[in-house]
Amino acid sequence: RYPVEVSVRSTSGQLRIDSDLASMLYQAVRELFMNVVKHAKAHHAEAAIGEANGRLIITVSDDGVGCPHPIDEAVAFPSGFGLFNIRERLRSLDGHVVLSASTRGGCTVELSIPITAVTEVQSGAQSGAQQE
Repeated sequence: RYPVEVSVRSTSGQLRIDSDLASMLYQAVRELFMNVVKHAKAHHAEAAIGEANGRLIITVSDDGVGCPHPIDEAVAFPSGFGLFNIRERLRSLDGHVVLSASTRGGCTVELSIPITAVTEVQSGAQSGAQQE
């Protein structure tokens, strides 16, 4: 439907993520891909999922026109409610959103949450299931 080739790669192990958290992360990545389609003028976009330093890291990068400048937690996002909403939802999990120039000349958005946020949600769901 859109003229953007998309690829997804994972270097993460088998993480069991609570369905609510998985849904939130899916919606965040979907929003980032929609931003690529609407604004980046990109030909290719990629989502990468991995783990580093005790955190689940999801990056979405493209080969489009790029970000005006690197953006982090300390400054306001340049446009739209989508990025703001993603940042606020991740903050509730001690997460972060960082925008930077992509190695392909476009933009990269990195979403990061502690692995403990994933396992805490999971262990809470498991303990509830064990009580039934």
